[in-house]
Parts: sequence; C-alpha cells; structure tokens
Amino acid sequence: MPTRSRLAPIRALVLLAAILAGSSGRCAAAATAEHWTAVSRTALAITGDVRFTPVQIVFQNGRAMRITAIPRPRGFPPAATQLYRISPPTDPVLLNGNRLCGARRVTYVLVSRARSPAGDVELSVYDGTRPPANEGDGLCATYFYQRVR
Repeated sequence: MPTRSRLAPIRALVLLAAILAGSSGRCAAAATAEHWTAVSRTALAITGDVRFTPVQIVFQNGRAMRITAIPRPRGFPPAATQLYRISPPTDPVLLNGNRLCGARRVTYVLVSRARSPAGDVELSVYDGTRPPANEGDGLCATYFYQRVR
C-alpha cells in the first residue's frame, strides 16, 4: 500500500486537474483583464477608469455591460479594432448620473487600440439596431483611455 508521502503528488495532480476542468470563462476573463485609465474629458466625466475583459466592460462606479465579439464590417479600419455586441442593450448610469450614450441604449461598442494620440484605447459607442456599417453609423459617443501596464 502506498504511503501518504507517495500519494501527495498524485493528489496534487488530481486537484489541479479538477480545478482546470471546472474553471469557468470568468477565470480566463480575469486573467486577460485590462485596466484603462480615462484620459479624455468625456471619459473622465462619464465613465471614469474602466476594467475590460473579453466578456464585459466594468466602469469606475461598478456598473458593467456584457459584450460579445462579432465580425468587424468592411467599413472599419482593420488595424487593432474589434466590434462587440452589448447584451442586453443598455445605457447604464455612470459617474455623476451621466450615461454612456445619453439615455439611448448602447447596442455595439468598437474598441480600437493605439489609433489616436489622445490615448492607447478608443471606445466608440453605438446605438443602432444593426451592427454599424462604418465608424459613423449610429455613433453616439467616443471615449479615450491609457492602458495600465
């Protein structure tokens, strides 16, 4: 019969396998979370700093929006941009009672990285019922951030 000391490595491996098998998307999302510091006047006044993961955007006051990556339409610049659907569409109350899209429900956001001298990340917010066909199609606000490294 194996001794306790010989079983310890086996138990550790079984425990690790159980943890990995049971880990949810939240664990993966937490590992890839980015922290953005607000730099534009609109971001400072409305969103504050942001925590971004592949499944949600969390604003400084703790309000969150669930996001799902979708294919980017041809009218968008190809470099470092990703379009996301907001599910369900929402316009959360953020800092000082301000709203992300002026009381219109946000349906899509476009995250553009390193596109502007104003910041590392540009967050463009859309309120249309269909995915925007170009950057101006249904645009209701734009916010700029620096990624915390």
